[in-house]
Amino acid sequence: MRQVFEALRLVLDQGRSQREAGRVLGLSQSTIHDHLRRFQAAGLTWPLPPALDERTVASRLFGHPQPPTGARPQPDWPAVHAELKRKGVTLPLLWIEYKQREPTGYQYTQFWRHYHAWADTLAPAMRQVHVAGE
Repeated sequence: MRQVFEALRLVLDQGRSQREAGRVLGLSQSTIHDHLRRFQAAGLTWPLPPALDERTVASRLFGHPQPPTGARPQPDWPAVHAELKRKGVTLPLLWIEYKQREPTGYQYTQFWRHYHAWADTLAPAMRQVHVAGE
């Protein structure tokens, strides 16, 4: 948080360019730009009012990530598994069909991870018949 305040001070108080402030602080110019954009979007003024402490400013600049609201709709994993056995059917194709039915469903990576986590719970069985002498 100190670097954020220092970046704001260099640009807003001393009138330095974003590139120069980045060079002084060892940050990229885009990081300085991001800090300034967040500062303006939060509606804060420079110099900061003394009533605002560091924690309040940080929460206004960066906010708190919101946990996901509700669970995503689960696909029918046994049906997905059965479909994968058919010729020409792939997991990306099944994901596209799933997303068409459930627009708020998992993105592909999570769909892949959840399917493979479910598939790992299956008991593998590979029966092989060995005839003596063959």
